[in-house]
Amino acid sequence: MFSNIGIVGAGNMGSMMAFAFNELGLDVSIWDVNPKNLDGIRQWIDQGQFTGKGKIQAFNEVDQFTQSLGNDQKLFIFSITHGDPADSVLDKIQDSLQKGDIILDGGNEHYRRTEQRQKRCAERGISWIGMGVSGGYQSARHGPSLSPGGDPDAINLVLPLLEKYAAKDTKTKQPCVTNIGPAGSGHFVKMVHNGIEGGMLSTVAEAWSLLHHGLGLQYEEIADIFEQWNSEGELRNNFLLDIGVQILRTKKTPQGDKQGEGASQEGGFVLDDVLDKVVQDDDDTEGTPYWSVMESAARHVSAPTLATAHFLRIASGNRAERLEVARKLDLPKPKPLENIKDKKTCIEKIRRAVYCAFLASFCQGLELIARASNDEGWNVDLSKCLQIWRNGCIIQSEAIADLLQPAMTESLTNVKSVDKVAQELHKHFDALKDTVLASTVADHYTPALSATLEYLKYEAGTMLPTKFMEAQMDLFGAHGYNKPGVKGEDPGPVSKGAHHYDLQPVRIAVIGGTGLRELPGFTQVASLNVNTPWGTPSSPITILHHKCSHNNKTVAIAFLSRHGAHHQIAPHEVPARANIAALRSIGVRTIIAFSAVGSLQEAIKPRDFVIPDQVIDRTKGIRPFTFFEGGVVAHVPFGDPFDEGVTKVVRACGHSLEGEGVVLHDRGTLICMEGPQFSTRAESNMYRSWGGSVINMSCLPEAKLAREAEIAYQMICMSTDYDCWHESTADVTVEMVMGHMKANAENAKRFVTAVLDALASDEHSELVQAKHVEGSIKFGLSTAQPNWSPEARERMNWLFPGYFN
Repeated sequence: MFSNIGIVGAGNMGSMMAFAFNELGLDVSIWDVNPKNLDGIRQWIDQGQFTGKGKIQAFNEVDQFTQSLGNDQKLFIFSITHGDPADSVLDKIQDSLQKGDIILDGGNEHYRRTEQRQKRCAERGISWIGMGVSGGYQSARHGPSLSPGGDPDAINLVLPLLEKYAAKDTKTKQPCVTNIGPAGSGHFVKMVHNGIEGGMLSTVAEAWSLLHHGLGLQYEEIADIFEQWNSEGELRNNFLLDIGVQILRTKKTPQGDKQGEGASQEGGFVLDDVLDKVVQDDDDTEGTPYWSVMESAARHVSAPTLATAHFLRIASGNRAERLEVARKLDLPKPKPLENIKDKKTCIEKIRRAVYCAFLASFCQGLELIARASNDEGWNVDLSKCLQIWRNGCIIQSEAIADLLQPAMTESLTNVKSVDKVAQELHKHFDALKDTVLASTVADHYTPALSATLEYLKYEAGTMLPTKFMEAQMDLFGAHGYNKPGVKGEDPGPVSKGAHHYDLQPVRIAVIGGTGLRELPGFTQVASLNVNTPWGTPSSPITILHHKCSHNNKTVAIAFLSRHGAHHQIAPHEVPARANIAALRSIGVRTIIAFSAVGSLQEAIKPRDFVIPDQVIDRTKGIRPFTFFEGGVVAHVPFGDPFDEGVTKVVRACGHSLEGEGVVLHDRGTLICMEGPQFSTRAESNMYRSWGGSVINMSCLPEAKLAREAEIAYQMICMSTDYDCWHESTADVTVEMVMGHMKANAENAKRFVTAVLDALASDEHSELVQAKHVEGSIKFGLSTAQPNWSPEARERMNWLFPGYFN
């Protein structure tokens, strides 16, 4: 057990901690960069206000402060502003630290910054524990709620002391402290505590306003109501209601408090001296509510009660702007609630609405902790969080803790799905709705209550307007959507939909290979990441808009990079099935493929273009090459591997560019080899003897799969070398290939652009839809549909939706 402790920070929280640890029998050393704070501590020492068994010393010099703690294992508590101050202090005392020392950071620090300091200290064998201290300066004096997180061995060493210091559960007498978990989990839980606190603070304030301005009740009447709410039922033993009673009953006196605040000869209430202006968030002295909002958004946890409450505080802070906006908008001010026949009934509805918003705030906060715990691997026990929140903290609410704590399980991610919680929210929903409706009609400010109402509605909604939103996003951004009633999609996981409907259907695609990885001059409008039963494509599918010169219409073109966005996929690794399936799924029915090739004929010079009409397969069967396997068999004709109609268009475009740097060979036999190595000289000469014109590694199984998918396919080849058969040239190298590609890049892009321009014309609209091959696969099926395996049926229905019975 530690016999002394060093406290950094002698402000409200640090000074109260000094009192508490002094009374626990520890010698307390305290240091602060602000001498005035230390003068206050010394004044209390001189006045004998420290009555504990231990001694207490205040130091102006940091070296004297650390020396006073001796040479044994030292324990520090930091009670200072978040951010740079803690790093600055750590820099000042680091030379006095030794292996085994422990620092408890009791400030409201961002958990990631805590983790940075933990890593820094761990390198020297020092333990930095991020410890949330809840309950304000009064709890810091009499026992707060504590949430330490970090190294478990270090926490176990200080836990007996913290258990003595912490508040005690009034029911079980258990200390309100626990080892939250590793890393920054302790400060994360404290951050969420403060987020929940924000939601509850706004809710109580809104209830006060409704009772005072809406029902015309005086402060003392509202105090009586809050006291009644706090004494029994769903809001019993609630800290905010308890201090609300104190505030509403505190009257001004001729003397005021010790600083003279609240001094008045005319009497009245101290609350009347308080402006509607919260500046904690605006001046950056408090970051936790803001961080809670950011974390909920980043971790995809809906927390509107917490977020809206924070935005109310932000709006309140700049009163000057509010007054200017109020003058210009000239909106109606809050007025008495209308059609209130029975005040008692209305007050009861407000009470139930407050409870509903309180419970929703807890749901949102706990779900955020659960999500972060899963993401970070912290294994935070939500029931222990609720246990330490039973006393000594701002969100203390006995009835809610009694409801929630027994229901918390390790796998729970949505608190609202717990039966008893759902029943409570359902039970009080109408009261919340009536309260929000009445307040809206009377122009009252109820952001937290209103946000809670909408939260419960859409969290339990089965007819959300996001159906229309998803359709709009798919239209302008091709984001994809899931379909109702489809297995794996409805309800399905939280994942991007595989479906896309374009009012300008994407019928034409370009598969770019070596030398053509993009289409400059086209306007990119979307990027699709499509998942298929055969995996994901080589790259995202880029949707481009192209203005056709024939009719001035804007046509959508899909572009896919065969070897990946950075040419990181080898020829034998290309996911050809995923590529073709993904393109078909977005509506593509015509593919123009581009490839660099080696020439096998003297007449085909480097930089010439070739439109092959035949192909010889020299791949080795290691590439998946068919959609029809694993429970369904089909045999497709492949005598003419390229589409005749598309081929004619491509040839015509190529010939039209001759004389402008383009040399075209409109026929040829393409040898598709395995790779990624180039041919041997013997192989190269053998291919020549077979009548081969050009050679590449990319045409197959791409062309075969396109045929199976009923897609018209044609490859444009650009010669980059003479392979290795030509005795007067050097053997082919990547440098040689890329050199010719770069030199001829402009011609290649002009050629492809001309082809796309021609295919986009009205006269070829039937051709690009591949109407001439539509339905052909049915004649190739060898396996009767009743005999398909379930897996095969699922794959076929994905590739050909609505095609088979």
